[in-house]
Amino acid sequence: MTLFDGLYRKDNPYLLDLERSDQGFANEMRRSTCIGCHVPNNPTKMRRLVLLQTPAHAAAEIERVIKDVQENKMPYEEWGDPAFLDPVLRAALLQYATRFQAVVLQVKAWEKQHQQNAYEPKNVVQSATPKSEQ
Repeated sequence: MTLFDGLYRKDNPYLLDLERSDQGFANEMRRSTCIGCHVPNNPTKMRRLVLLQTPAHAAAEIERVIKDVQENKMPYEEWGDPAFLDPVLRAALLQYATRFQAVVLQVKAWEKQHQQNAYEPKNVVQSATPKSEQ
C-alpha cells in the first residue's frame, strides 16, 4: 500500500520517491502552519478553499502552492493581508514543494508514456469471417 494507491500504476518507478518527497513537503507545511487553514472545515473562510491535507490534494495543487508562497500570497491573515512567514520556513517550504513538484511531474510523465500500453487489447481473437460477410 502506498499513499497514492489507485492514482498511479503500481509499477511506476517514481512512487517511492513521490511518497518521500510528499512526506518532506507535508512536514514543512505543518511547520509553516499551512494545514491550519487548508482543511475541509475552512477555519479562515477562504473564498476558494484549496485542500492540502492529503497527498493527492497536495499533488494536484503543488503548482499553485509554490506560486502563492513565492508571491507572498500565503499565508495570509483572516482579513486577507499577507501574514509573516519566517524566511527560513518560507525557503524550506519552497525547497520541499519544488522537490515534490519535480517528482509529481516525473510520475505523471511516466504514466503518460506507459498509458498507451495499458489499453492495448491482449489476446484478441480475430474473426476469420470478413465483416462484409457477417
